[in-house]
Amino acid sequence: MSESNGNGNGNITFSTCWYQFKAKFDFSVYAPWIRNMLSNVRAYNLVIYTDDAGKAVFDFDAYAAVNPRIRVIMKPFESFRNYALKDMWIANHSKNLLLNKWVDWRVNALWSEKVHFVNETATRKYFDTEFYGWCDIGYFRGRTTGPLIDLPMSQLRGWPKPEKIAVLNTSKIYYGCVNNDWTQIDHCIRIVNDPKQTLNPGLNFIAGGFFMLHKTKAEWWAVTYDAKLHQHLSRGRTVKDDQQIIADCVFSKDTQSHFHICREEGAKYDVWFLFQRALM
Repeated sequence: MSESNGNGNGNITFSTCWYQFKAKFDFSVYAPWIRNMLSNVRAYNLVIYTDDAGKAVFDFDAYAAVNPRIRVIMKPFESFRNYALKDMWIANHSKNLLLNKWVDWRVNALWSEKVHFVNETATRKYFDTEFYGWCDIGYFRGRTTGPLIDLPMSQLRGWPKPEKIAVLNTSKIYYGCVNNDWTQIDHCIRIVNDPKQTLNPGLNFIAGGFFMLHKTKAEWWAVTYDAKLHQHLSRGRTVKDDQQIIADCVFSKDTQSHFHICREEGAKYDVWFLFQRALM
């Protein structure tokens, strides 16, 4: 991962969250993933957004009490920017046949809140760093067997390496690509840049569970994402998830220059979590 512009500050703050909504997995599945993440906050700062229901099932404060790099922010769902779009999200959910049986409509709204969580963390300087980002709370799954695996947690001590953060380009927003089929990518680019066509929501291109940016890009990304989301919802387009909006921004001619997309070849590791390797 290159694209350096010579920035020498290796500090980064990630935001994440936990809310007790109907999700893809039961909480018992998420719990060890959460512990994996919170027990390895050594080389970065972490802001956890949650509410009373979230704290009732996991003691985030216990980790914050012994690690000054962790901070817990109480934020009710009703205070989300996306809560103002409640009626549109509910209407969207009824059409979202790919996901509406598996997740609550609030989960989809939550996915589109990530950019606002990161912007709040940067703006309010919960930790004052050069770089900020989002990392899903289930990002470190520790799978060492099966068709797709992760790096063992023992190899992730010190993640992310400061020298990897130090060379990030301050003018770029970093995401990971989960589709290395260039025929599909070229097709996506054509569709996104043709206002008469709509991208197939069943195709995946960009992972929404992780991104990084310089502090000067946080507000721009929140505003830009929000505008694209409103455009989709107001036109009655079904928004399957945040990855659909991200792909639209990444591949649109008017915004694509703001992004740096990282790729990982090979089938050994799960490409949805490529920044485990990219930042080590």
